[in-house]
Amino acid sequence: HAWVEPLSNMDVVMPLDKEIDQNIYDSDSFIASTYVSDIFINSAVGRISAYVWFLDENKFKQLEEITGSKLIEGRYPKDGKNEIVLHMDIAKNKGVVIGDMVGSEVDSNDSLTGKYEVVGLIDGDALYGMASLPYAKNKYKLADAQLGAILSKDENVKLSGKEGEDYKLYCKDNEEDDLESSGKMMEVTLIVLNFVIILITAFTLFFVLYIYYLQRKKEFGIL
Repeated sequence: HAWVEPLSNMDVVMPLDKEIDQNIYDSDSFIASTYVSDIFINSAVGRISAYVWFLDENKFKQLEEITGSKLIEGRYPKDGKNEIVLHMDIAKNKGVVIGDMVGSEVDSNDSLTGKYEVVGLIDGDALYGMASLPYAKNKYKLADAQLGAILSKDENVKLSGKEGEDYKLYCKDNEEDDLESSGKMMEVTLIVLNFVIILITAFTLFFVLYIYYLQRKKEFGIL
């Protein structure tokens, strides 16, 4: 699934109740500070979201290399500006081109808070967007302690605290587990929906046959 692909070669840690262990930033696995949001897109199974990674301007190219993506049109967002780069499939799905605006201030149903000008398009297997971290820090009044960290995949990296309480870990395994759970939930929903349809169909058929019986009972010789 394309929206999981950005996490094939990296993990992302976001603080919840306390600041991330500072040793993470000194480790060889540390790539960049980040803030994570998402943007809604439509799919065959309904509305889903793709991640938007907020980064310093000098980190956009590095994230592209990690995810196997490439800027094919336009430019990267400038530090401190409400600008965004989108995967070309996200832009196509939302019907936007370079120069258009996206975000909740443009479409109240979108999950990306604010308003961002599309300044570039990327292509590749990984579906995501990139925006300015300095802008996010100012827009959302984020302290450094609220920022997360992008890490290269390394089993030796130890995170202090408890996942789900102290921090949230974005990784491919977690995303695929969530996807599998969502798939099972959808499967159950479809089974229930099919059962309801069968019941309605059976009731309708019975009702039609009963009406037909009442209208023709004399012809059947039943008085």
